[in-house]
Amino acid sequence: GNGVGYLAASAPLGRLLGVASALLLGVGVFLVLYGAAVGLLAARPRPGSGAVAAVIGANALWVLVSLAAVPVLAPGVAGMVWIPLQAAVVAGFAALQYGALRSVRR
Repeated sequence: GNGVGYLAASAPLGRLLGVASALLLGVGVFLVLYGAAVGLLAARPRPGSGAVAAVIGANALWVLVSLAAVPVLAPGVAGMVWIPLQAAVVAGFAALQYGALRSVRR
């Protein structure tokens, strides 16, 4: 996913997106660890609803931070497109997760 890409190609992606490669490295580490944690949670036969709610909250926070970062980072054109697009994908995941959690709680 994005985390591995940011780790493997932070310098060229930083130039393309118009953001610091060090930022992409840090985000890449976070995403790889977060993805591993979510994967472990998803591998459980019945993940706890509190843990699932925490993932939904973390995804929602990611969306908000991503959108707030655009004017602060002032990325290039590709970054101005990429950052909101990846935030929209994460928002979609959060919405699907929320719907699944609601259906289980009924």
